[in-house]
Amino acid sequence: MPPGEMKMKKESAEYGVEATTEATAPVKGVTLAQPIVRGDETITYVEIGDAIKQSGSLRGLSLSDVLNMKTDTLVTLFTRVTSPRLKESEIAKLATSDFIALSTAIVPFLTPTASGVPNGAETDD
Repeated sequence: MPPGEMKMKKESAEYGVEATTEATAPVKGVTLAQPIVRGDETITYVEIGDAIKQSGSLRGLSLSDVLNMKTDTLVTLFTRVTSPRLKESEIAKLATSDFIALSTAIVPFLTPTASGVPNGAETDD
């Protein structure tokens, strides 16, 4: 193993990052650092629902704004795809770390599952 590779693994371990090439299931939810209080209910965990898998959840949104993680666009998207369904006013009051965690949680749903892998329809000439 080359010395640079060992160093990289050491640095990765130091920062708590695990590099892998295996496909992993996307994180579906976020435990909130600052829970949302809605009446008598306290919301401590927010999940990205299956609505994110449907193109209709992106209705009226600029796809480039979604992919560039524009805050206003993500707020609108979160009102459509979170479970429990969060209101715009609740999202606006989220702790920054919770908003970023939710933003990160949607990324795997917006990217191709097998990027760069031939789809089987290609043939050799």
